[in-house]
Amino acid sequence: MLSSAEIQYLLDSAKFSVLWLTTRNKAIIALMLDSGIRQNEVCTLVKKELDFDRGALQVTGKVSKDRLVPLGYISKMLLEDYLSQFLH
Repeated sequence: MLSSAEIQYLLDSAKFSVLWLTTRNKAIIALMLDSGIRQNEVCTLVKKELDFDRGALQVTGKVSKDRLVPLGYISKMLLEDYLSQFLH
């Protein structure tokens, strides 16, 4: 388990001069911490797999096996922020 300070350190290290990159990177970090999904699973996520109402996302894992994983509050906020930057 990571402490709050360690999590904050990870999120702070995601900062770039371009806002959408910072938001994207923080969302990736939060997703991996909140749900335990793997790097490749994050990279292959598509918007239709996100269910903000149910607080879950469908992930295609190893050997193309699908599973439903919880979407944490912080991940949800960061993903909504990231998506809103592109859906004006």
